[in-house]
Amino acid sequence: MDESLKKQAEKSTKISKDSEDFNKEKKEVTKIKKNSENRLFNFDELSLKELTSVSTKKEKIDQGSFINEAMNNNMSSFIPDLLAKNITKNYRNAKQIYGEKIIKYLTGYSSEYIDRNIKIPEFQKEIKKKIQDKIEKLKKENILDKNNELTKKSRELAIASELFIELEKLDKMMESDTFGKYVHQYKADIHGAEKSDTRKYRKGDSYKDIALKSSIKLAIRRKHNKLEINDLKTFERSSKANLSIVYAIDASSSMKGQKLEAARKSAISLAYKTISDKNKLGIINFSDKINDSVFTTNFEEAINFIYDIVPNAQTDIEKAILHSVSMFPSDSNVKHLILLTDAMPTKSEDNDPEQATLNAVGVAKASNISVSIVLIEQKDLKESKILEFASKIVEAGDGKLYKIRNLEELDALVIDDYNSLV
Repeated sequence: MDESLKKQAEKSTKISKDSEDFNKEKKEVTKIKKNSENRLFNFDELSLKELTSVSTKKEKIDQGSFINEAMNNNMSSFIPDLLAKNITKNYRNAKQIYGEKIIKYLTGYSSEYIDRNIKIPEFQKEIKKKIQDKIEKLKKENILDKNNELTKKSRELAIASELFIELEKLDKMMESDTFGKYVHQYKADIHGAEKSDTRKYRKGDSYKDIALKSSIKLAIRRKHNKLEINDLKTFERSSKANLSIVYAIDASSSMKGQKLEAARKSAISLAYKTISDKNKLGIINFSDKINDSVFTTNFEEAINFIYDIVPNAQTDIEKAILHSVSMFPSDSNVKHLILLTDAMPTKSEDNDPEQATLNAVGVAKASNISVSIVLIEQKDLKESKILEFASKIVEAGDGKLYKIRNLEELDALVIDDYNSLV
């Protein structure tokens, strides 16, 4: 066969394979969306009937969002008289305690409207009545129990509603030209593996892997009379990855509310993408200690773990990094840690939390673990110091630093980091 025809046939085969993989992955998303409530949770018949309509009934979506917001703020009990008293007595303080989403759901009024009218006695009475009516309705629907606490059903509804929404978003992402077309590879010095991109020659590289043509071109551009050591380029060899990724989520008190909600959504996306790619996923819930961790290839287990994360205490990044080292399986060719945080390390058993964290990154690097940081940007004077320290971590850990202010973009950003592991 003519060489050009042969290359064209190989290219056509590759494109066809990419297309098949993409379509297969897209069908898998649709399958999970249709069957997630059956596959993930053992709901009774009544619960299933309600949850299958989550995507079309605004009321159920609103209930799920309310429950998620309560979980994100570590709230589990709703006493109507206390809620009404706190909101009417000091609304500014109530907003900090409950959050605007919860208050709007319970009262039916926007934050701005309440702020303007909260001092009017008649409006205060209206607020109290609205809250009492809403709480009673939630109790009748078994979202709250007789003690005004969230029930098991409420947690199931929260998970299901957010899962459907996030998978819908993933489905749209997959319609783009790039999503789903990544093939994870790892860099390895294995002779006989497929040659891929070139890089600068490093001491210890095999001379068999020198990209002679690229090296000569570089020497000519530099106007060198002979090939020098700094001109040498080396082929990188690639192979299908046996990839393991750990997502460490900062669950300190500063992450409560919208930050934790975005963290959960991004974890759902990463769990789906990693597990559907037949790769291995670890998740760490940490604050000033390791609250919990899981390493799994089971989507159900990952989702239920994600929804057990609640905010508390301070931030000890050192512990999260060192714990991740023990989680990675020894047979993984690619080991990658993503740290999600909004702050500097504030606690460590060491007297210097920052140095202790950098030492932990060194331990990870020695175990061939790369470390990326997703930093939720702050609006205070410490931001430049936080960025400077985060830069030191990713430089030492051969990872990437992502700064994010729009929390709606967090899930896509985490998927991008996953897809960049080549």
